[in-house]
Amino acid sequence: MKKIADTLEKILKVASVCILVLLVIVISMQIFARYVLNHSLSWSEELARYLFIYLIFFGASIVYKQNRHISVNYFFDQLPARLRSIISISLDILLLIFLLVVFYQGLILSSIVYNVPTAALYIPWTYVYLAIVIGSVCMVIFTLFFIYHRIRKEPF
Repeated sequence: MKKIADTLEKILKVASVCILVLLVIVISMQIFARYVLNHSLSWSEELARYLFIYLIFFGASIVYKQNRHISVNYFFDQLPARLRSIISISLDILLLIFLLVVFYQGLILSSIVYNVPTAALYIPWTYVYLAIVIGSVCMVIFTLFFIYHRIRKEPF
């Protein structure tokens, strides 16, 4: 299970770096075209926005896997170890349910807008909304990983 989660994290990191590099290139091209060539690229802003959406969902998944989202643990850390474990597993199960709902609704939304093209790129909106689906699937996998290790009382 750990190998799957670690491999997925590495894939997300590589994809995030590639997206970030592509985002910088697209924005730089737009700046160059606008200020040097006096011609604005019609598609660059839209592409940059969609790349940023993917970057956010991939980044959120990576940060979740590394357990680095912002949290206030003062009161939680004062609880007995057994109660902390029960609360952690319960919260993971609630998060898993939420992520499954987000995944399902993302699939529905992606299928509804399949024939609707974006304004500048003329690609189906499905490709934009797939970021929700991919991000939620990654977080579901990581949540299952956390639940598995918390139940077995193994470090992760």
